[in-house]
Formats: sequence, C-alpha cells, structure tokens
Amino acid sequence: MVGSLPELVARRGRDDVSPPPGLRVDWVNDRGASLMVVRPLEDPAPGVLVFLHGGGYVVGSAANLDPVLAPLVRRTGVPVVSVSYRLAPENPYPAALEDGLAAMEVIDGGRLRALGVGPGPTVLCGTSAGGGLALSVALHRRDAGNPALDALALYSPMLDDRTSLGSPDECVLPWNHTANRLAWGALLGGAAGGDQVESYAAPARAATYAGLPPTYLDVGTADLFHAENLRLARRMRADGVDLRFVEWPGGYHGFSATAPGSTLAGRCNVTRLDFLNRILRPR
Repeated sequence: MVGSLPELVARRGRDDVSPPPGLRVDWVNDRGASLMVVRPLEDPAPGVLVFLHGGGYVVGSAANLDPVLAPLVRRTGVPVVSVSYRLAPENPYPAALEDGLAAMEVIDGGRLRALGVGPGPTVLCGTSAGGGLALSVALHRRDAGNPALDALALYSPMLDDRTSLGSPDECVLPWNHTANRLAWGALLGGAAGGDQVESYAAPARAATYAGLPPTYLDVGTADLFHAENLRLARRMRADGVDLRFVEWPGGYHGFSATAPGSTLAGRCNVTRLDFLNRILRPR
C-alpha cells in the first residue's frame, strides 16, 4: 500500500543493467531523448518496437529487461527501443510527452540504423502510465501530421486523471486510488481532475480517436483502470479504429509481469505477442 508521494518516488528503478544472454544493449542520447536499444546479437528483423515503461509517471525504468523487454526482443526478433522519459514530480507534464515525441523523431530520422534499427514496421507500445503516454504520443503525432505508426499496443493504460477522484476506501491492488491520486497530482499538480487538463496529458479526454493506427488494448477486470479502458475501447470502435480489445477475467494491474507463471499471464502474453508478430513479422 502507498501512503505518500515520497514512498512512490523511493521505489524508482535504475537504468544501469547488464545485457541478458543473446542480446545486446546500447544507450543512445540524441535530440534530448535517452533511449535503451535492445537487439539480438545477430540479424535483427526489420522494424522496431518502441516501449514506454509504466510506473504512474513517478516510478519505473526504461531498463525493465526482465520480464518485459528481453522476451519481446527474443519472441519478435526486432530491436526494442525503450524510452527513459523524465518522471514527475520533478518533471511534470509535458516533460514525459516531450521525451516520447523526441524518441519518435530519432527513430523517424533513421538515426539508430547503426544499431540495427532499420526500415520496417514501427509499433509504439506501453504499459500502465507508459500505455497512456503511448496513446498521447500517437494522438500528438496524428494531429501534427507525423509519419503514421503501424500499430499501437496498450497494456492496462493509465488514461484518465478523473479516476483519481475515486473513493480512497475502494481497495484495488497493487495500484490503488491512493497511489493513482498521488501520481496524477505529481504529473498535473492542482489541475488533476479539473476542466483544464489537456487531452495529451490525459488521453481519455481526446475529442476523437479517428485516424489512429491498428490498436491492441487489454486490461484485467480487477484492475483500477478497467472502466476507463472499457470506455476507451467503445470510443475507439465508434471512431473507426481497427481495435483488438481483450479483458482478462480477474486480472489485477500488472499481473502479466508480476505473476508470469500463472495460466492467465501465459494466455495474456501469447495474445499480446500474436498481435505484435502479425504487425512486425507479416507473412
């Protein structure tokens, strides 16, 4: 259970990691973006999976190699670029959005070709806060007329600052109303939950999702974000987005990473991988 913002901040991860067997890790700092490129030692497949980590915008690390990133590289064969975006409260909105956009500019410009990130499909993927950030980046790029993404993959995304107004008496683990309220407050300050929050800060507020690429979205039914994810799915479908939406019965927030040996996590990870491979490795 989380009771204060300092308790959340104290849980921050570190970005110094050793490469897992069979993979290479390189760090790149370019145009203000700090990127960790993870790729097979030999013959990476064309394309790239851009990954935005979770952690409520206040914790987490781009170097989440195990159990998230290393399996993605091994099972898709493409390089994964994990973005080390700035965290709140030291860096409130729009810092993380700016970092996500800068990362995409580096990739669009072919500046990672020397590291095996070559031409091919581009998928933007994020989990929890990173999922919300991925959607915000995609919306911003759509509105700015940037090159179209080939797909979005959103895992239990954190979308709506108004969820932080929920009752603190409702216990939803491991990410509860207390943690959610603290996180949105760190990102948006006193504006959280009010009428002046931009849609790029809380993408549940977007006027339309029309024009977004094919999207995978999933969430557990015991997740604090279940209701807002369900609303997103309904609105995306109404706006004509090619959507694959999956609800995982009884799944809590982050179950696929924290209980990877469970039957539910196994089904979830296979389903996610199937979507990614259909985009990244078309036959």
